[in-house]
This record gives sequence, C-alpha cells and structure tokens, in this order.
Amino acid sequence: MKRIKYFDNRKISITFKITAMYSIMLSFMIILLSFVNFKVVDFMLFETSKAQLNEGSKNLHDFLESEENISDLLFETTNINSDLHIRIVDKDGTTVYQHKNGEFNIAYDTNLNAHQVIDEGDLDFVLLNEVITFGDKTFYTQIAIDMDESEDFMNMMYRSLIGINTVGVIISIIAGIYLTKKMLKPIEDITETANNISIHDLSERLHTSGPDDEIKRLARTFNDMIDRLEKAIDKQKRFVSDASHELRTPISVIQGYANLLDRWGKKDEAVLDESVKAIKSEAENMKTLFEQLLVLAKEDDVNHVLESEKFYMNHLIDEAVRELKVIHKSPEIKIKNNAEVMIEAEPKSIKQVIRIILDNSLKYTDDKGLIEVESETYNHHVRVVITDNGMGISEEDLPYIFDRFYRADKSRSKEKSGTGLGLSIAKWIVKSHKGKIYVKSEMGKGTEITIELPVKQTQ
Repeated sequence: MKRIKYFDNRKISITFKITAMYSIMLSFMIILLSFVNFKVVDFMLFETSKAQLNEGSKNLHDFLESEENISDLLFETTNINSDLHIRIVDKDGTTVYQHKNGEFNIAYDTNLNAHQVIDEGDLDFVLLNEVITFGDKTFYTQIAIDMDESEDFMNMMYRSLIGINTVGVIISIIAGIYLTKKMLKPIEDITETANNISIHDLSERLHTSGPDDEIKRLARTFNDMIDRLEKAIDKQKRFVSDASHELRTPISVIQGYANLLDRWGKKDEAVLDESVKAIKSEAENMKTLFEQLLVLAKEDDVNHVLESEKFYMNHLIDEAVRELKVIHKSPEIKIKNNAEVMIEAEPKSIKQVIRIILDNSLKYTDDKGLIEVESETYNHHVRVVITDNGMGISEEDLPYIFDRFYRADKSRSKEKSGTGLGLSIAKWIVKSHKGKIYVKSEMGKGTEITIELPVKQTQ
C-alpha cells in the first residue's frame, strides 16, 4: 500500500518555518507571562487576606484579654475589621459569640493556627482557627474573610487574559508573516537576480543599500562572485579568441604550402624544399603552442599538485644557462653571482621559469648585448635577478606583459617568434610556489626581472 505523506518538511517554505517559529515562541511567552501574572495576583490576594485575618485575630485576642464580658464585643468600639466573620467557642464547645451569623460550619478544633481556604457551595473564604488561654479561661476562635469578590475578580481576570492571549497570538501570526516577508525580501531579490543572470548576460547586480547586516553582506558576496565569474568568462573568451588567432596562422601557412606542393612541388625541387621547411617550422610552432596551452590548463585546475623535491637553486641556474649557451652563441649570458642555497620546489617548473625569462631576454637583446643572471638569499627567500640591456618594454605595455597572448609588438609580426604565453606561464609557476615576480623596464635601456621564492627550512 502506497504511503501518503501529509507533511513533508522538505516542501515547507522558509517563510512558513520562520513565521511558525516566531508565532509559537511569542505565543508561548504571552501565555507564560499571563499565567505568571495570574498566579502572582492570586497569591497577593491570598496573602492580603491572611494579613487581614492575622490583624483581626490579634485585635480580638487583645480584647478578650482585657474584657470580662464577651457580649461587650462591639465592632464600633474596636479595631476589629467589621468585614470579618467571627465565631468564639468555649472549651465546652458552646458558641459564646458569633458575628455575621457564622456563615461557615467548620469544626473549631481543626487546623489550629493555620490558614485554610474553604469552598462550600456558594461560599468561598479563608479561615483561621486559634485557641486562646489566659487564666482559667480557654476559647477557640474562628475568623474568616469572604473571598467572593476576589474570586469574581480572578474569574474576570482569567477571561480577560484568555481574550488578550487570543488576540496576541493572532497579532503575532500576522506580524510574523509581515516581518518574515520583509526580512526575506532581499533573498527573493537575490533569487530573482540569479534567475535573470545567464552565461550571456552577467550585467545584473544586487542593490547593497541599507543597514550593514547579514543580508547586505550576502548581497555583496553575491555581487563579488558574479564579478569574478564575469572576469573569468571574459578571460576564457579572450583565451579562446587568442588561441584561435594563433592557430589560424600556422594552419593557413601549412594549408598554403600543401596546395603549393600539390600544384608545383612534385616536379620543382626548390618549391618542395621550401614547402617542407615551412610546414616543419609551423608544425613546431603549433607543437610549442599546444604544450604551453597544456601548461596553462594546469593553472585552471585547482586540484593540480606540485611534485616538490629538494635541490640546489644555484645548480639549476647553472644548468639552464649552460643549455641556452649551447643554442645561442650571442648575446652573451653571464652569471654574475650565484648563491648556494637549497630549496624545496618542483625543479622542472622552476627551470622552465628561468628558461622563459632568458628566452625573452635573448629575443629582445641584440647580438652585442649582455644578459646577466645573479641570485642571493635573504629572509628565508631566494632572489633570482635576470637583467638585459635590450630594447626594453614601454610603460604602457608593462602592466599587461603577464596576460595570456599579450605581446608588446601589437602587429603580432613573426619577426619576434613566440605565442605570448611564456610570461603568463612563468607568473603562474612562481605564484603556485608562493613566490613573487617583479619587472622593471625602460625603453632602449633594458629589462630587469626578479623572482622571489621561499626557502623551506631543512633539518
């Protein structure tokens, strides 16, 4: 048999939950305060009655001790409260005095010296039984006070509190609904704005006016998230556009030479040789581009883990410079100073950074120029400085040289080969090692690039 769920907590709105919780708590507080107030008033009325009985009893005892004839007990000439019911019985059980006709019929020898509440039919009063002995005289006194008016007052108060509590609960529900909707209105705005945002339109933002509360902080966080998302998407679009642009040129060249070979290269050896060299060159450029794109893919992978190990930084610098000297005979690459220091990092990545920076220096320094490499340690860091006296970087280009596919030569000519990804890769590698990279340059005077990497202390 299929079970029917009459109550599914997952389908209940937050508005209903908050309203219900608010109304229940407020109603509970109203009822609790009313109950306490009712009990306090009831207790105070009872204590007032007891005080009146005690005072009347004291005055009665004083009179009995001073008067020989009980019949002389007149309320007009004593301090005894005329609203009290009084009954005096001697030791033989004979009633010797009774005021207000003794509307109660309670045994005089029960609950001596104790206040008791009596409820007999329509009568409701507080009674005090006492025994008085002085000389050879013994009397039992009973003093009572009517509680009818107090009872009527308490009944009226009870009905009033029920009415007030009912109205209070209704008001709390209405107020809870209103306040909850008002408090959750910014969240509804966030929901509506989120629904309106798409991958093609990230222009909408939430209003962040009003008090600096949790909702405002949520709105600011949401706007910051959309800002980061918009920047990431714009960056991705630029990346795809630039990658497409970089791939279009070698593909067009390869396609052009392939057509040339198809038409003339089968019989013309010169055309064949030129076409093969061009196709190989462009294929190598594409290979380099694809390798760099794979490196950048790691940058976008938050789960990428560095394969760190301990090595001497000075040995790695020597190795990188030595390998480049074999390929490039000029300009001169000189190691000015190379401090011996062991660090813990991913050696192949750090070597790639050194190569990228040296490659750029070689590319933009003429054959008679000089490239200097030096390293030093300070404050648990190693600093590597690569300086050249090449053409330099203009002030307007300097802030963008680490952007993907950015080149200072806007024409993107092939005179200076490259993809514009090298420095972007270098910055990511240094940053992933919790390091920093700085660039200082001036047109016509050269460029200085500084790398700072933390040195993990060894035992």
